[in-house]
Amino acid sequence: MSLARSTPLSGVPIGGSSLLPWHRDAWMRLRQQPALPQSMLVTGPAGSGLSMFAMLVLGARLCAAPGPDGLPCGTCRPCEWRAAGHHPDMLRLGRDVELPSDASAEDVGEKGAKKSERSRGIAVGDVRELIAFMQVNANGGEGRCAILAPADSMNAAASNALLKILEEPPAGAAIVLASAHETRLLPTVRSRCHVIRLPRPTASESTAWLASAGVDRAALALDLAGQAPLAAAELTAEYWDARERLLGFLAADGRERRTGVRDLETVAPQFVQAVLHTWVCDLISSCAAQRVRYHTDRRDALARASAAMSLPALLKFERRLRQAGALADHPLNPKLVVADLLLGYADCRHPS
Repeated sequence: MSLARSTPLSGVPIGGSSLLPWHRDAWMRLRQQPALPQSMLVTGPAGSGLSMFAMLVLGARLCAAPGPDGLPCGTCRPCEWRAAGHHPDMLRLGRDVELPSDASAEDVGEKGAKKSERSRGIAVGDVRELIAFMQVNANGGEGRCAILAPADSMNAAASNALLKILEEPPAGAAIVLASAHETRLLPTVRSRCHVIRLPRPTASESTAWLASAGVDRAALALDLAGQAPLAAAELTAEYWDARERLLGFLAADGRERRTGVRDLETVAPQFVQAVLHTWVCDLISSCAAQRVRYHTDRRDALARASAAMSLPALLKFERRLRQAGALADHPLNPKLVVADLLLGYADCRHPS
C-alpha cells in the first residue's frame, strides 16, 4: 500500500531535467539503444518516479540542446514550454501527469493534463484525441510525443483503441506509457512496447535523496509513504498535522477523546482515511507478526493498541478503509465521513 494513492499530494514537478539517482543505470541502458523506441512502457515500483523518468525520455527528444548525458538542458525554449505544460508537440493524459504548480487547466488546454483527466481513468475519447494529435505534423524537432500515466487506468475500449498507433506510430512520434501495475495492462498493449523496468530504490538511496531535498524526518517520511520516496517528499504539513491529531485521539481516553472528536472534525477526511489506513495496517502486522511498517516511531503505542484489537475485525475494517479511499477526496459530508471511520475503528476492539 502506498500513501501516494490515498493522500492528496501536491505532486513532484515532472517538467524538470534531473535524473533520480536510482534511475541512472536504466537511463544509460536506454541511451545505448541504436534508436529510441517509438512505443515504450516505463514500469516499476509506485512512488519511485516512473512519470518523471518518462517525461525525461520525451523531454530529451524535444530539447534543443541536450547535455552530454542525453538529458534535457532545462533552459532552452522547448524545455521551458514542456516545464510549463505548454509544449505544442506533447500530449499528457492521465492523473499522474501533474500540472506545474503555477499552471491552470485553462492555461494548459488540450495539450496538457486537465484536472478532469487526473480525477478519472483514461477513456477511449482520450485515446482518440491522442491519435488525432499524433497525425498532425510536429511544430519542430523529430515528431510529436505523448505520455499516458498511469497507463493501467485505461479501460478495455481505450486499450484496444491504442493498439494500432502503438504498433505503427507516425514517423518520428514517441508514445510512453507509465504504470506501476504492468500486469493490469492488456498483453497486446505490453507486447507492442519496449519495456523499461525501473528498480526499487534502496532505503539508503531514498533517505539520502530525501535529506538532500530538505525533507525533515526523512526516514520516518519514507516509512509512512510505504518506501515510496516521491510520495514521502510530498507529504504535506496538513498530513503531518492530521497524523498528530488522529494518533493523539486514538491514544486518549474519556473526556480527552470527546474533545479530540471535535478537533478531528476540522481535518479533511482524506487525511483521516490515509493515516487511519496505515495505522490499521500496522495493527494487523503487529497482531500477526509483531512487525511495524509505517508508523515506526509509534511501536510501543501500536503494541498496546493491538492487544485490545480483534484481528478478524481489523482485517474487515482494512478492506473498508481501502474502499473509503476512493471516496475520501469528495465526501458529501466530511464530518459524517470522519465520524463513520472512527466508529468503524472502535468496533475493532475486543468486546469488554
